[in-house]
Amino acid sequence: MNESTQPINDEGLRCPKCEYNLTGLTEEVCPECGEAFDPILLASEMASRFAAMTIWSRRHKIGIMRAFFKTALAVWLHPERFARQFPKRPNHHDASRFAQVCMVHAVLIALTPHLLIAGLKFGACMFCFGITLCVVIGITVSERTMAATFFGSINADDTQPGDFRQSLSFAHMTRAHLLPIAVWIGPVYAWVIHTRPFPKPDTLITYGFLAIIVYRWISMAFIAGIYRKNHTNLIMGIILTPACVAFGGIVGFLTGAIIESVLPIF
Repeated sequence: MNESTQPINDEGLRCPKCEYNLTGLTEEVCPECGEAFDPILLASEMASRFAAMTIWSRRHKIGIMRAFFKTALAVWLHPERFARQFPKRPNHHDASRFAQVCMVHAVLIALTPHLLIAGLKFGACMFCFGITLCVVIGITVSERTMAATFFGSINADDTQPGDFRQSLSFAHMTRAHLLPIAVWIGPVYAWVIHTRPFPKPDTLITYGFLAIIVYRWISMAFIAGIYRKNHTNLIMGIILTPACVAFGGIVGFLTGAIIESVLPIF
């Protein structure tokens, strides 16, 4: 085999605009879309980008709980780094599993203190079951709406199957924000209401809850803007996040109303 017919090893370089394979090019311009690029800088960015989910993907080696909480902390405390390093082609199975673990932990953290205070009575358990079902449905609808709007496709110009699954993977990872919400409305709320150390415990809980929601709102919009490297996405995230959450909430509420009409558990 002569030199001209030898295969070129894929270096993993992809155009940041259209995802064209840039391996082996002598000119520093994408032949597909005309985007200029610095191969050294791009290689560095791609290396960190494709290594983004290594913490969660290594859960079988370092332990599921350790990987879970380290990934959640990355989403909470370092949204910019999380967005910059999130892979262009994420493993949807890994993202779905992370979202499931987030949901299970959030439900347990939020409901367990209140069930214990209520004495695990049947009526309280059924009420919590109904509320949980409505919330899960609402969150699921909200995530899919976000994936279809301001998170968009991971590559907006890609017409290959799986685009929605890729953007949905990104929305799944941001479910880590449910954990601080669950802590606040679960053990913190139960402790404040039970001990009443403050003159107006309900006001304290409400303001704290709103602060967490606002942080999640800004963080998700910020993540969306950095991830797509587009200021329009940042603006869309700020505008559409409340709309997506409200839409999911309406669907969850209607689900609860239907369940109540069939099986009175509330």
